[in-house]
Amino acid sequence: MQPGEIDLVRSIVGAQLHAAIATLPDAARTPVACEVTEFAVTTPATMLYWDATTEIAATLRLGDQQRTVKGHGVKRTYAWPTDDVIKVAAVAALKQFATDSDAALREMLAQAAIR
Repeated sequence: MQPGEIDLVRSIVGAQLHAAIATLPDAARTPVACEVTEFAVTTPATMLYWDATTEIAATLRLGDQQRTVKGHGVKRTYAWPTDDVIKVAAVAALKQFATDSDAALREMLAQAAIR
């Protein structure tokens, strides 16, 4: 996969963090850590079809706060799962991960600003 899994997750979390901090000018400048615990692309098959599936899981940490963020994408195909089919599943998982990581980061930054 190009770019690699870590680079994809890093770019999403970095962009979400940058956007979230911009809305909270008084947010504490506590470092954010992101540990990718799963990034799996699988193509399980049945007698009739393949499901190209992407699973993403990461743990976000800000100070003493921690959130688990996930993304899931699947694309069914009745022919051999090509790169294009796998890409659809990966993009869906990354979009869900981006949405959930944005919400988690904003929540954690808001909590840090209150403290």
